[in-house]
Amino acid sequence: HISAILYCNAFQVSKFLRMSTDFRSLPNLTAVREGKCYVEHTESEYAFSDFRFRMTDPSIPQEDWAEGITIFENPFAEILLPAKILPCTSTISLKDGYVYRDVHGFHPLVSYMLMSIGNATEPR
Repeated sequence: HISAILYCNAFQVSKFLRMSTDFRSLPNLTAVREGKCYVEHTESEYAFSDFRFRMTDPSIPQEDWAEGITIFENPFAEILLPAKILPCTSTISLKDGYVYRDVHGFHPLVSYMLMSIGNATEPR
């Protein structure tokens, strides 16, 4: 009876802080987010990669609530989950007897945020 399972390990205090704070307006604070993510390698393959963002960089991906959510679809459910009904950045599904992982945009697997205050150098 379960159509899908949603999983996300990213709903932490640091995510709430990143989404609620304009780091560019805090010149005495240096904040860096880094971790591991999936990036598109080909149309159907994804590579494991490192990432590192200075939170003051305007070119970094805009973080939203769906970032890091993985949907595990149940192919045997009585009522299948309609495609793209829930926002996520990764979907695990069964196609022709094979397990597939589709990644939609930036999908962090794990990340952490480092901060320093004052004249300190960039956190490491």
